Amino acid sequence: MPIISGLEITEKDIKRIFSKVIKDVNPQGCWGWSDILSKDDYAYISIGGRKGKKLLAHRVLYELFIGVISTDMDLDHLCRNRFCVRPEHQEPVTRQTNLLRGETLAALHASTTHCPQGHPYDIFNTRITSDGRRVCKICNNIIHPRERRAKCLHC
Repeated sequence: MPIISGLEITEKDIKRIFSKVIKDVNPQGCWGWSDILSKDDYAYISIGGRKGKKLLAHRVLYELFIGVISTDMDLDHLCRNRFCVRPEHQEPVTRQTNLLRGETLAALHASTTHCPQGHPYDIFNTRITSDGRRVCKICNNIIHPRERRAKCLHC
């Protein structure tokens, strides 16, 4: 019997898992889930009875079909559908890669290579603020020259 997250998965568990899978729910070929979905649309399944655990269904199916996922890896939904449990639609990646591939504001900003004026965000032209924002040095020098001169003792 396979072991997932320290729990032995029985034949009964496997049948129960597959009874909840709805194949090809959209044109992308995603597998839907007919049981518990989190508020963020992730599918969950309980394994191991009363002493068991509630596990993410897409991780369970990935480990059943493809193999073990390292504990420091996320499974990225390549189809961009969180409810999808189809193993072929998942890829193990680092948390950082998973977040940067997402559709969040942080991912959008991280993928931006130039400031709004077109200057590159590179090691020569970028300053990182204490709160993690990127500042274009060229634009900053144009906007704040008087303030800089006031701080400079030899200007």
